[in-house]
This record gives sequence, structure tokens and C-alpha cells, in this order.
Amino acid sequence: MTLDSNWNVQALSALDVSAMAASENIANANSDNYRPVRAELEDGPGG
Repeated sequence: MTLDSNWNVQALSALDVSAMAASENIANANSDNYRPVRAELEDGPGG
């Protein structure tokens, strides 16, 4: 796998995690005692 392909896979994985967190928050917004899930993304080596 080349560097560019690896970067693309990592970016898609990050977007997937963000989308899963958002969908869980929407699905459970009216549930008692529900605490929202937060996906925290950060830069990797080299920015």
C-alpha cells in the first residue's frame, strides 16, 4: 500500500468514526441519562 492509499484509508476511517458518533447521538437524543458520544480527531505525524 502506498503512502497516499494509506492516508486515504485513515481519512475514511476517521470519517466513519465521526459519522457513527453523530448517528448514535441523534438516535439517543431523547433517552434519559444519555451522554453524547464525541469523536476527537487529531493530526498525525507530519500534520
